[in-house]
Parts: sequence; C-alpha cells; structure tokens
Amino acid sequence: MKKLSLALVAIMLLSIISGCSMLPQSAPVEEEEAASEEIPAYGYYTAEELKAKLEAGEEMVIVDIQPEEYYEQAHLPGSLSTAAYPADTDELRSRLDAAIDSINATTAPVVIIGMGGKTGAENAAEYYALKGVPAERLFILEGGSVSWPYDELLWYDIDYQYMTPDQLKERMDKKQGVMLIDVRPEENYKAGHIKGAVSTVSYPNNTKEQWALLNELKADVETTLDPVVIIGMNGKEGAENAISYFASEGVDERKFHILEGGGNNWPYADMLEITPTFQYIEPVDMKAKIDAQEPMILLSVQTKENYRETGHLPNSIPTYAFPANTDELLENLEDEVDALKENDLPIYVMCHGGKIGANNAITYYVNQHNIDQTRFYIIKGGITAWPFKDMLVLGRD
Repeated sequence: MKKLSLALVAIMLLSIISGCSMLPQSAPVEEEEAASEEIPAYGYYTAEELKAKLEAGEEMVIVDIQPEEYYEQAHLPGSLSTAAYPADTDELRSRLDAAIDSINATTAPVVIIGMGGKTGAENAAEYYALKGVPAERLFILEGGSVSWPYDELLWYDIDYQYMTPDQLKERMDKKQGVMLIDVRPEENYKAGHIKGAVSTVSYPNNTKEQWALLNELKADVETTLDPVVIIGMNGKEGAENAISYFASEGVDERKFHILEGGGNNWPYADMLEITPTFQYIEPVDMKAKIDAQEPMILLSVQTKENYRETGHLPNSIPTYAFPANTDELLENLEDEVDALKENDLPIYVMCHGGKIGANNAITYYVNQHNIDQTRFYIIKGGITAWPFKDMLVLGRD
C-alpha cells in the first residue's frame, strides 16, 4: 500500500488540469437551452465536517470522481469510484451513472469528492441535479481529495486478487482449505450460497455499522492460514470495500481473493445450499396438537444425555445429533431420512434451546435430501423452555 507525496500529487493534478483541453469536448449548449435549465444550488462540507460524519457513522453516499489512478492511491472509506473527472464531456458524465442506483436507494446526503473541490465536482453535482437528485442532498467536499488532511481516514491502493469459480471449485473438490465470507444481503445469501460460506450481511461494506459486522470475523481472518475468498454480489461490488476495511485494520491484504462473478453468478448449482425460512411453533400450540393426537412427526435433535435425562416428547424420533454441525453428527441425521420421506406429515423439531441444532438439522435435510422446508416447525425455546414437564418422557421410548 503506498501514499503519494504531496508534491507528486500536485504535479499529477497540474498535468490533468493542463491536459483537459486534449479531451473531447461536448457540443456547446445553445444559450436558450442553457437558460431554460436552472441548475439547483448544492452544498459544501469542509474536511472537518465530513471527518466528523464519517467517524459518527452517518449514512451517506460518497461519489469519488477522481481518475482511477488517483482513487487507487487513496480514497475515503466506502466511496464509489466513477473516474468521471472533470465530468465535462458526455462520455465522462455518463460514468457518473455508476452511482445512480446507490444514490436512489437512499435519501442520505450525496457527497462528491473531486480533485480540487471545484469544477469537476460542480459538474458532477449539476449532472445529478438534472438526473432528479434533490439539491438539498448534494454536497461537495471543499478542497477535494488533494486537500484532504486526515490520512488515518484514507484507504490506499490494494492489488486485489481474484479467484475464478473453476479455481474455487477445484480447491473445494480437493478438500483444500479455504475461508469463504459472503457479504451479500440476507435475501441473496438465503436464496443460495456456497456451502460453508459465512454470511456477514454487510453489503456494500461502506458504513460504520457494516464494518462492525465484518469486524466480528477479524480474529478468524487473522489466524487462518487458508486463503480468504470474499463473495460479493456480481463480482467486486462490496468485496473490494470489505478487503479495504480489513486492510485498514491491519490484516494482510495478501490473504484475500475476490470471487469472480460474485455469489449471484456462481455456476455450480450442486454446490449451493439455501437457508430455509424457519417456522416456529409455541409450546402451548404444540401441546394442543399432541393432546389432539394430530398426525405428525416429532424429531429430536437433542444429545443422548439430554434426550434421556432431561426428557423428550412422547413418540419422538431420537437423532442424538445436537448441534448438528460436524460430519459425524450429520451422519446421525442421515439415519432418519427414510422415516421423514415416507409421508408428507408436518415435522416438529425439538432441540436444546430451539435454535442452533434445529436450524442445522433442517438446513441439512432441505439441502441434502430435498425435503420440503415448509414441513418443518421448530418448537420455540427447545426442551430447556418446555413448560409442560409432566408430558416429558425420561430414558428411551
């Protein structure tokens, strides 16, 4: 990771400004047309004001229009690179559209980071105003990137590494170690994710709250000797921000790879698993169904000791699989597949606390044996919170 010296930055800035006349210019605007389009005013943030907002974790959309080489050298955390500077031609202005979806997804302020905080940033603000972004949302960083004085709030150049789906599949097929971090929104992760991927639900990784979610994995990322593959939406979106955050926290950037194409374009469907939509039933409603002798399957995911000594519901099928998170314990679940598949009865799952073991067992049955997820119901609170102790059976049925 490298920092540009102030002198070098100044030289490069002068070269860009002096070279602007060499760029193709847009057609001159007719005076009547210019007069008919009133450009709303936009606001400004000083570096001190923007620093305070960043440190407070305030929501905002930061649009960086610096040329790509400048952005790679240093940029504000979570900023969106458009490389639109100086935004004075149709081709350059069209690059600003890359941030439109992010801008329209919220009502937060839009902060434009230019080079010197003047012409290019103003052009960008005017473009967004003409695109319908309310003027009161538009702000320009005074002095631009060249005058930003807080080095501790900059992310620097990272040589991002990529891993293709074929390379990752080969690695997993060979049982070679890899740590998978899926940063996509929850709905994308649940709809289909690579088996073993840990979800952070932190996309696009550009706010203080989202970085806090990433930080929960920092210790694991630091200690693993395996490559860490970041899974974004369609490629680098969100993934680069995640790596930049970890690097800013001192984690060696060389550990990381970005999955090419992201999680949404993973081509090997047989390696995906879904996260079922878990359904729950209250103990009082469960008791009523048992008392009414409704047809059902009662599946226990308790340990052997818990099943026999704490007790279990009558006619439960024991798996002794809690917490169902290792190959050996999942093998215990395998023994009951035929019993679950021989009819379409609802399946009520009892585990210790009504969460981890039941979730893992249902996920296994849904993904490995295609059992309809709508058949499963988790008994809330598990055996620990079951209030009708006189119904419990000790020992083995």
